[in-house]
Amino acid sequence: MLAQTNLTMEEIADRCGYNSPVHFSRQFRKCTGYAPSKWRENALGENMVVTDEPGIYLTGTYGVRIEDTVLITKSGCITLTKSDKNYIIVDEVYFCKYIAECL
Repeated sequence: MLAQTNLTMEEIADRCGYNSPVHFSRQFRKCTGYAPSKWRENALGENMVVTDEPGIYLTGTYGVRIEDTVLITKSGCITLTKSDKNYIIVDEVYFCKYIAECL
């Protein structure tokens, strides 16, 4: 609702089941790290292009992510690139040796 409407914080809080816009704002900030008003200012808009980057990161070793470029539309989004989602299993010992040689 923050990004798609011009409703006040009071109206959004009420529609989301909060008795107080202050409580809504506090919860929102706790969950996102942003005040609702700042979130609204930086919300994604139609015709913006962003990346979708899911990844797996193993603490202290390595990580990998797959990136697709996405166009935001009025009704959702369109994936502009189609990264291969068929993962390749790499021998961990070889991979770590290869990375060590590159350092």
